[in-house]
Amino acid sequence: MKVLRVHQINKPSFYFKQELMENINMKKRNYTEFIIMRHGQSTADVEKPKRFEGSVDNPLTKKGKEQARLAGLWIAEHCPPQRIISSPLIRAEETARVIAEKIDVDIEIDERLQERKNGILGGLTEAEADAKDLLPLSKYKPDETAPKGESLIELRARAETFWSKMLNQSKAGQRILIVSHGQMIAMLFRCLLNLPTDESIRFATDDTGIHSWQLDEKGWKIVFTNSREHLQKMTK
Repeated sequence: MKVLRVHQINKPSFYFKQELMENINMKKRNYTEFIIMRHGQSTADVEKPKRFEGSVDNPLTKKGKEQARLAGLWIAEHCPPQRIISSPLIRAEETARVIAEKIDVDIEIDERLQERKNGILGGLTEAEADAKDLLPLSKYKPDETAPKGESLIELRARAETFWSKMLNQSKAGQRILIVSHGQMIAMLFRCLLNLPTDESIRFATDDTGIHSWQLDEKGWKIVFTNSREHLQKMTK
């Protein structure tokens, strides 16, 4: 049985004021910390009309690169990881690379972290999808998907496989940064909380939103979710 303790939600400042120095030195800690982060803004996020992105390999915008830079500075100061693991999609890898340069850590690429595969929906506008009688992925049952896409059940299996690998490889005193995508991060939450695959509860992760989860001998603890503290320095 998974034991989950909620420490704080979306209030990292209080957490770091209390524990910053010990938190930076993970050798003093008897837990493993996972920093989960979404990539920065991609070109698909600003395109009009909106297109289904999913597994389409779009790069970061100028704003997305700045979001990643600020996230990297914040992470380097507050929670520098020993490992960085990223989705292979360029918007995630670019984000991870910017952060890695701030802390001098190599990037590991894991195919299982990429966004849900949306098949032939990828790159289409809603009007173009309607013309082809295609539904958005959210309209499919858990065991169904668009042609050449990935069902929710398949996404869940991919997320569970990734977590199993992480837990087998990680150890106390280690901090790992994971850079991924909105739907995959939401599925990692479902894995962590042992929720159904098609759970209707939504887990917000904005561009470069950061989550902190810790695991020790007592179980899991959610420290904070979707922190955007680093974006306070973002110039408009």
